[in-house]
Amino acid sequence: MATVSYTKAAQSAAPKQAPAPEPAPEPAPQANPGPAPSTAVATMSQSPQLQGEFTARDMAIPYLQLGQKAGTLCDDHPEWLGKWVYDKALCLGDTISVIVCRLKKRYEEVTEFGGPDIPQQWETEAAAKAANVEFRDVCEIDLLVEVTSEDGEQFAMFETSGKSYAPARYVVRSTALGKTMGVILKDLAGWLKNDLASGFYSIVAEKRTNGSNSWFGPKLTAAGKVSEPLRAQIREKLSV
Repeated sequence: MATVSYTKAAQSAAPKQAPAPEPAPEPAPQANPGPAPSTAVATMSQSPQLQGEFTARDMAIPYLQLGQKAGTLCDDHPEWLGKWVYDKALCLGDTISVIVCRLKKRYEEVTEFGGPDIPQQWETEAAAKAANVEFRDVCEIDLLVEVTSEDGEQFAMFETSGKSYAPARYVVRSTALGKTMGVILKDLAGWLKNDLASGFYSIVAEKRTNGSNSWFGPKLTAAGKVSEPLRAQIREKLSV
């Protein structure tokens, strides 16, 4: 079987580059979600069962989303409002347990919400400023999310102590950025001891309001250290 590993391979910034579609993130005041670049969540080694030249770009990326009034995620499942949803298929409830494996920061052009324009994207702030357009920070968070129901077993990569964990990508921007990336970076210099994958986080879907507008956003809380056996499995399978 193919093995997987998270990667920090750098990407070249390309204005007006057509990215792969990404699930719509939680809205926020003046937020304007746009698609993420086509970085795969994992790399893969060749299997004798695969013929031809396969790369990580061919793999579908499982995204973690938060059900909102905006967007289409809850159109067929109104009960998903304010809930975490894995890969548009599995509702995980309003609180999840995760292990962060990778952060990637980038910059994107602010375009009209729901409009046809594909936002420009850049790897550096200097490149974004040189484009002379309004832009904002974006962070891709690659993580392992706990899936405990029988339905979640099909997505699981790890199973230990009666719990299963599935890989996913969660993209944050606007107000959610400080609630996630900011907290993780602070903890990286603290209790995580410079090892993202050494700790658990509990993430609650928190309802927020701004005048008549309301949406759900993430709230992270430290939830203890990852056991040595599980940390060893993550290192072996994901190379992080």
